[in-house]
Amino acid sequence: FINATNAYFHAQEPWKKAQDNPTVFNEILSATAHSLWMIGILAMPIMPHAMQQLLASLRHDVSLFNNSIHDLQTSPWDKKFRLTKHESLFVK
Repeated sequence: FINATNAYFHAQEPWKKAQDNPTVFNEILSATAHSLWMIGILAMPIMPHAMQQLLASLRHDVSLFNNSIHDLQTSPWDKKFRLTKHESLFVK
């Protein structure tokens, strides 16, 4: 899922669509943000600190004690995100 999200984002090239087609640009960013939100929740038990940072960059506060899996099952596409710039989660 992580690789598919990354491939989708790069294949869509939203940076090229921002000026010419803002509707498509917003759809690409929305799909990517929702996918990152899902990744952040699913990977939380494995990498809690990094996933908290990822979710913070989406301005989505997740506590380890919230029932986030329930959120994934009931309403994954009704979220609104506000992207913020953060340092890279993983250094190459």
